[in-house]
Amino acid sequence: MAGIYRIFCGWIIWGICSVAAFAQDGAPTVIDFRLNERELAVEMKLSRNLVAELMRPETSVKDAVSDAWQLRFDQLVQGSDQQPLEFDLTRITLTRPDQPNAPQVVYLSLRAQQNANTGSIRIHWPFGLGDMVLRQHGVDDPFSGYFSAGQSTPSIALSGGAARAEVDVFLDYARDGQQQVMTLPYVLFAIAMFLQSGRLTSLFVQIGSLLAGAAVALVCISYDVLIPPRVVLIWALPLLAALLFLDNIALRRLHFARCLALFFFAALQNLGFAAVLKNVGLAQAQVFPAVAGFGLGLIGSLAALLLAAYVVIGLQLGRWAKYRGRVIMPVSVTLGGISLYLGLSSLPL
Repeated sequence: MAGIYRIFCGWIIWGICSVAAFAQDGAPTVIDFRLNERELAVEMKLSRNLVAELMRPETSVKDAVSDAWQLRFDQLVQGSDQQPLEFDLTRITLTRPDQPNAPQVVYLSLRAQQNANTGSIRIHWPFGLGDMVLRQHGVDDPFSGYFSAGQSTPSIALSGGAARAEVDVFLDYARDGQQQVMTLPYVLFAIAMFLQSGRLTSLFVQIGSLLAGAAVALVCISYDVLIPPRVVLIWALPLLAALLFLDNIALRRLHFARCLALFFFAALQNLGFAAVLKNVGLAQAQVFPAVAGFGLGLIGSLAALLLAAYVVIGLQLGRWAKYRGRVIMPVSVTLGGISLYLGLSSLPL
């Protein structure tokens, strides 16, 4: 019976990881900018998720985007004196979606006159707008970067030379990976890993599986092979956590299928992240350090969280005879149900 369960669980987890790697994902908003003589030109391609969020009943796409520009977008760019630049919204362009029932792709064209305070700019991307890709054009050593909601860019010289060093890219994305661990899906994922048993060996093996998957992904990125066209969705993580909680309930020992699932999930997640960075045109030299930093920051923070939990809980209760019945089973049932709900409620159906 246990052998049949291992095979079933392994195939189900692998299937979710595989499907998730190619699932539809909301691409980030892309912002291209250049300095044309005395005019700063900005082109924005809004993400589909953002367009869908801006839409209201009985409102056209152009009206919704125009209203949102006045309320949410016109304070994004600051000049050298940290004052918002005054942009004119010159054009809104709509393109037909490539899939039925998908939001239209929306492009905004913006213009601002250069003055004494526009030798450099800084962009703050607010919470609730999704991720952003920023690309500079028409200069030597142009700036480019991938930013999450709520982040601000460094000061960007409009004359060029603002390209980030690989070490800076690595450290920036490592911090992003650390922040991801504190989101609810990753907290549930960490608890599911921790509750496999009360032994430190189990944690090291599971963390090692994640590191091995991330390392294989970096090798694939280096040779530009096996890059999936779409990123692993956030809904895959709680579903995987739910299956790990189920595994905690059904089996006492760590088994190969669980490690294999963690390995493939880490590999596909990093490959999907690399695919997003490449598809939006991020500089090729930044893709490898970005993915390496994000993966190492994420797994490193996850490992630190697991080890801290072991010191606080595992050392005290791990050898308790009723640890499985009083801790692992009820917590896995409860949090497994929450993870399953989070995953199913966010499926792109």
